[in-house]
Amino acid sequence: MDTPEPGNKPLLGESYLSTRDHEPYDFYARLDQSKGVQWDEELSAWIVSSDKLCREVMSKDDVVYDAPEREAAVRAKLFGSPRILPGLKGEEHDRLYRWWLSVFSPRKVVEHRVNVIRPVVAQSIDRFIEDGKAELVDDFAERIPIRVIMRLMDLPWQDDAYVERYRTLNYQLVSALTHKGMKTKETETGAQEVRETGYGASEEIEEMLAPYLTARQNGEGDDLISQLWANGPKLIEGWNMADMRANTRLMMQAGADTTTYATKNAIYLLSTRPELKEKLIGADESVIANFVEELLRLYGPVHFRSREALVDTELGGCPIAKGEAVLPVVAAANRDPARHACPNDFDLARKLPRDHVAFHFGTHTCVGAALARAELQEAIGALLRRLPDMRLDPNAEPPKMTGWLLRSFAPLNVLFTPGAKVSG
Repeated sequence: MDTPEPGNKPLLGESYLSTRDHEPYDFYARLDQSKGVQWDEELSAWIVSSDKLCREVMSKDDVVYDAPEREAAVRAKLFGSPRILPGLKGEEHDRLYRWWLSVFSPRKVVEHRVNVIRPVVAQSIDRFIEDGKAELVDDFAERIPIRVIMRLMDLPWQDDAYVERYRTLNYQLVSALTHKGMKTKETETGAQEVRETGYGASEEIEEMLAPYLTARQNGEGDDLISQLWANGPKLIEGWNMADMRANTRLMMQAGADTTTYATKNAIYLLSTRPELKEKLIGADESVIANFVEELLRLYGPVHFRSREALVDTELGGCPIAKGEAVLPVVAAANRDPARHACPNDFDLARKLPRDHVAFHFGTHTCVGAALARAELQEAIGALLRRLPDMRLDPNAEPPKMTGWLLRSFAPLNVLFTPGAKVSG
């Protein structure tokens, strides 16, 4: 297939890079969704913004599109093995994918919600509830997902020093992961230093996990590490300690990462949108669940995926050449008026609240979606009950959205009345 010259490609009026480290939603509103795919000259990439075309790209993962080779190489080095979900293909990927789906099935998550998530959330709030103020990034959002996944893995989730060290290392690991994608002059500045820091963090995380991986090789426990030892050899031929380390570290990173960002965005909205919070206080669980879906659609933390064409192809009438970068911008797709009525507004009674691509689409849809939803619902519900008059501290640094691939608001300095609990 002949590829058009750059001058003949449908050009994006302004580079997607211009949205970095601030809210990109005005930019998304300016995108021409009727085209759905446009060429960003500064990024040297196709920006895919419509819901229909984002789903088309993601539905063809591993066949027509894949993560860039440099991304795959960085990921394999960070985790110590390519034999993890993002790196596997074919039947091995499908077996491992189905197993993770079963581990985090809605039925099992119901049990985790009561026995694990709810106590972790409660203990986090107990730490600051009498102070009348808190910084809810460090005091709340960053505490919950990592402790939930550590508790499910039977790691020392109540050891603050252990958890805080992991949080620091995980931040360095995620920075290396999210720095790996689009290769531009801006994103490559300091990239090697970020990656080297990430490699060092990955090695230290491995050391932190090593005693627990070694002790549970018999696979006899109920925790996720034991379950992974027991089932790994059935999922991947030649399963070994390197595979165990890689999959455990991925589990830790995925379990602590995007849900934390989504929780921060939820806190920002509850602190700045009193009319929205008023609708949620005292509401039943179904309304909170719908709020979570609208949160994920409108303020989901993952804004795009990095892909490149494996073959010459076509998307939305545009010829895409083999090797060209393709960015499905899921955060823009989730506001596509062709898919969603009132696309930029919260609708707590939306007929199909889960009709979004915040958890990806196709063969790489997030296996932990049910767990993430439960964590968000529990966290938001608890804040509404126990901090009903929560609002931003006018004398503290105001929150700002930062990030590139992952985006969230921080800091989140809030005030509230101690003991102003809402029943329910």
